[in-house]
Amino acid sequence: MNKGIFWVICGYEIINGKLTVDISDYKLLPILIPCDDDGSVIDYTSTLLNSKKGNSITHKDAWNNKIITDKEYAKLLRNYSYNYFPRGRVEIGKRKVTIFLSPYIHHESIINDIIKTFRIDAVSDIKVVADNSSHYACFKM
Repeated sequence: MNKGIFWVICGYEIINGKLTVDISDYKLLPILIPCDDDGSVIDYTSTLLNSKKGNSITHKDAWNNKIITDKEYAKLLRNYSYNYFPRGRVEIGKRKVTIFLSPYIHHESIINDIIKTFRIDAVSDIKVVADNSSHYACFKM
């Protein structure tokens, strides 16, 4: 079981003045933080946990400090800002899971991929929140 943050690497286009995300060939880029079903971190030492609660990491710091070590994404780190691609977070507490994400990626296939990747499929109480606030705004250069 993991909590943490993620990006959905995908393209977009503007149709009739409206931003439309192309998820036909997306890639999920997660940063997984092992935890128990109460959200307590288990054996995670690869980075400083710097969220407001001190038990997770922020998107900006993960991106800017190059915590993402996958070579496939190295070019993305150089060419785009942390808030360019749609993103989200998985929070776990009191045996409940909440997935916060940009409304542009609020699609069943992506949510199922997040559930599988974060290994939270055994949890019966998963809430998904499409956060339309500026916090999850995306495609900014």
